[in-house]
Amino acid sequence: MNKNRNKGKVLEKEIKQLDECTRELTITLTTDELQPHYEKAYKAMQPKVKQTGFRNGRVPIAMIKKMYGPGIEADADQDLVNDVFRNYTQEENIQVLGTPTLKDIAKDENGIKYVIEFETLPKITLKDYKGVTIDEPIHAVTDQEVQEELEYILAQNGELDEAEQVTDEHHVIKVEMSEILEDGELSEPNETDVYLADKNILPELKDNILNTKVGDSFDYTPTAADANPTIKDKNFKVTITKIQKLTPAELTDEFVERVTGGRITKADELKDEVNFNLQDEWDRKSRELVENQIVASLVDSNQIPAPEQLVNQVLTQMVQDVKQRYEKSPEQLNMADDELETQLRPNAERSVKWELVRNQIIENESIELEDYDIDPIVEKEAKRYGQDVEQMKKILVQNPNFLTKILSKKVIDFVLDFAIINEVDFETHERIED
Repeated sequence: MNKNRNKGKVLEKEIKQLDECTRELTITLTTDELQPHYEKAYKAMQPKVKQTGFRNGRVPIAMIKKMYGPGIEADADQDLVNDVFRNYTQEENIQVLGTPTLKDIAKDENGIKYVIEFETLPKITLKDYKGVTIDEPIHAVTDQEVQEELEYILAQNGELDEAEQVTDEHHVIKVEMSEILEDGELSEPNETDVYLADKNILPELKDNILNTKVGDSFDYTPTAADANPTIKDKNFKVTITKIQKLTPAELTDEFVERVTGGRITKADELKDEVNFNLQDEWDRKSRELVENQIVASLVDSNQIPAPEQLVNQVLTQMVQDVKQRYEKSPEQLNMADDELETQLRPNAERSVKWELVRNQIIENESIELEDYDIDPIVEKEAKRYGQDVEQMKKILVQNPNFLTKILSKKVIDFVLDFAIINEVDFETHERIED
C-alpha cells in the first residue's frame, strides 16, 4: 500500500497483478478528501436547479444537497474514479487496453474505496528470432500447366450451343440445388452454372452430371475432403435445367490480339505471359506458406498471453468479415454468431500474439518504414487506378492498415534474412504439414 498525490488529494492506491495481462487497482479516499470534490459538484449543479421562490441559479447549496445530494455525489464519485484512474495510468505510463471495469465501489462514513480491473500489454522478452528454420516450397511451372491454362482461356472465350445430353466434360450445365431437409422437404433452390472441365469441380458431382439430360435429377451428398464445409455431408436434390456444348476458341495470333486488346499480338507471347503469371502465383503461395511458418514458429516458441480485449476486437472483425462474405447467401453460412466466434477464436488469439511478437521485434531492431518501402507499392496502385503518384501516396499513407501491412512484410523479411532456409517441393511441404 502506498500514498500518492493527485490534484491535492492524498490517495491510497494498491495495485495487484492478477495475471500477465490483467491488473486490479484499489483506490481509497477518506470523507475529508472527498468533500472538496462534492462541493465542486454542488456548485456546478447550482445554476441548473430551478425552485419556486428562488431566482434561477440562486437555490441554496444546502437545499440542493437535501433535494439531490445522493445523485450528485454518486455522479461525482464516478467522475472522480475516472479522473484518478486516468491520472494514475498516465503517471505510471501504463497503456490500458479497452475499457476498464469498475468492479466495486464501497462507501461508508469513513470514505470510499474503488476497485478497478483493467488489461495491459504483457511484458515480452522474445526468444531468439534469428536463425529460425524454415521450409521454402519451390515449384517451377511445367509446360503441361501452361497448356492447361491456355485451354482454360480458350474455353472461356469459346462458343456455347444448346445440347440435349452431357456427353463429355466440355459442357456447361445449369443446375438447381435444393437441400433435402430432415422432414424430407426441399429448401429453396439455388441455381448455378457448372463447367465440367473446371479442375475445381468435385469429382463426385462431375460423375453424377455426366450423361444426364435436361430435366434429369439426382440426390447428391458432398463427402470429399476438400468440399466446401458449408455443404459437406449434407443431402441435396440436383436438377439439370439447361445443357450447353462448349466449343473452345482457337489459339491464333488474331485471337490473342483480340482478347488482350492489342497488348499482345502473338500466340507465343501469350504462352510466355501465362508462364510468368503462373510462376508468380506459385511464388506468392510459397511466400504465404513461409510467412505462416515464421508466425507459427515465433508465436509457439514464445508462449505469449493474448489480452482478452485485443482478442475480442480481432474476433469481432473476423466475424463481420465472414458474414459479409456470405451476405448474399447467408443460408450457406448456416452458423450462429456464437458458433462462428468459437470456431474463429483460436485464429484471433494467434493473430493478437503475432502482433505482440511483431511489435516487439520492431522495437528491438528499430525497424521503421522508409520511402523505398512505400514508393513501389504507391506507384503500382497509382498506375492501377490511373491517378497521380503523389496524390495516391497522400491517400495511402493516411491508412494505418496500409502502413501496418508493409511494416509486417518488413519484419518478415528481417526474420528471413537470418533464417535457415531449406528448399523443398510443395508436395513434400504438404506431407510435412499433414
